[in-house]
Amino acid sequence: MVDNLSSGDDNGLLTGKTGMLALLYEKGYKETVLNELNVLRSNVNETTNISLRSGLSGIGLFLISLYFETESKEYLEFAKEIEKLIDLNKVKDESLKVNDWMAVGIGLIDGLSGVSLFYSALYSATNNKRYLEEAELFLKKDLEKTKKDDVTYVLQTLDDRNRLLPYLSGGSIGVALRQFGF
Repeated sequence: MVDNLSSGDDNGLLTGKTGMLALLYEKGYKETVLNELNVLRSNVNETTNISLRSGLSGIGLFLISLYFETESKEYLEFAKEIEKLIDLNKVKDESLKVNDWMAVGIGLIDGLSGVSLFYSALYSATNNKRYLEEAELFLKKDLEKTKKDDVTYVLQTLDDRNRLLPYLSGGSIGVALRQFGF
């Protein structure tokens, strides 16, 4: 795995290089991770996806965890660069593009609730209230896609095909977890 890190083109936390870097860091390959972060930093500007699974929010969460682990401001500054990229890309149609044909761009893993989680972590690292306000705005946008099921009285996510979705990845459980502070 270490020898093939540069060969993949997916930088995502749950789908690509950033997830591998997190594992490698935990296993003690810290120098390798730091070198690969330089490569990631040089090509992250090409990323337009803002999701937690495969986009900028997941990369940012990893950087913030590195910042808390090492107290190196370099990682926090990189996370702030990620935030600026999210701000640039959040209005684009492909910003929550999901590669998994079954996934829905709503909720914690693939939706704006995951972006909200990144902004909350950034707030925790900086105490900058602007990040907390952005986190709330992203969460509210995901909550706008929910509806109370009249039969079960459960809040569920409503997709563009009018389906009620209770799932963690693309549904109301992910939104609810985020809403209650996870």
